[in-house]
Amino acid sequence: MMELKTYMFHYIRNPSTNKFPYLNYFSEEKFINLLDSIPHKKIVSIDEKFLLEKKSKLLNGKILFTFDDALKEHHNFVLEQFIKRNILGIFFVPTKPFISNNQELLSVHKSHLLYGYLGWESYIKKFLNKLGLTYNEMEKQIENKDFKTAYPYDETKIAKFKYFINYVLELNLLNSINTFLIKEFIPPEFLDNFYLTKKELKNIYDSGMIIGAHGHNHVPLSSMSETDQYLDLKKSIHIIKSIIGKDINFISYPFGDLSSINKSTIKVVKELKFKFGFLAENVFIKNDYKFTIPRIDCVDI
Repeated sequence: MMELKTYMFHYIRNPSTNKFPYLNYFSEEKFINLLDSIPHKKIVSIDEKFLLEKKSKLLNGKILFTFDDALKEHHNFVLEQFIKRNILGIFFVPTKPFISNNQELLSVHKSHLLYGYLGWESYIKKFLNKLGLTYNEMEKQIENKDFKTAYPYDETKIAKFKYFINYVLELNLLNSINTFLIKEFIPPEFLDNFYLTKKELKNIYDSGMIIGAHGHNHVPLSSMSETDQYLDLKKSIHIIKSIIGKDINFISYPFGDLSSINKSTIKVVKELKFKFGFLAENVFIKNDYKFTIPRIDCVDI
């Protein structure tokens, strides 16, 4: 068992240049202050990478930094800070953006940018109107669903909507509506340079960091059959290896709450020779601990 404190980050931005006023993000200044506030010996270093991969107890009590979604700021901001301080980071990447030259946004990130630009109230209203549902009709489709487990930090209305679009609604329909709303409301220049390029991902790896899988399409693995989970993750492994030239051993599950995985997920990640699987919530699961490693969301740091 690795008794590490594992921190999880997504967006890290400068408030003065952020074009999405409602987006949840960690500021660059706050991130630097966090790094400076932790004794260096308490943070897993690049030199200790081999200890992490061997599950060494020498790392007990230390802090490990992880980053999801292959966002541009992970290379342009975080990497420089980590190299300067000799800090190890694990960067979990969804791979669909790496197979197209124009890096079309994943549906989950279209949702992020729509609420980030419009605010939740406006986004929910415009989305459901386009779908042809009232909010009450949407609620009926998630009756008896544990939406609060999936989204514990959100108020009830937002948590229900997020659960509906990410766990209930068919992916192609979600994507088509989000694409329509983005074209109608968000200036196209605001969407440029969102993901890492292949060259940037390789540079992160070559700088001593760990690259891990985060699914191909970034959808909850539990929403797929066991066969489809296997194919999705195998595809992501192949794409990452084609970029960095090495096999990968780490995965963080898309969405990452306990409802986003199931027994088939654990079976598949073992079959695909992953050594470690990370959640997106801070819960301890004794069985298969290596594949349900808890993480502390940056909002709780």
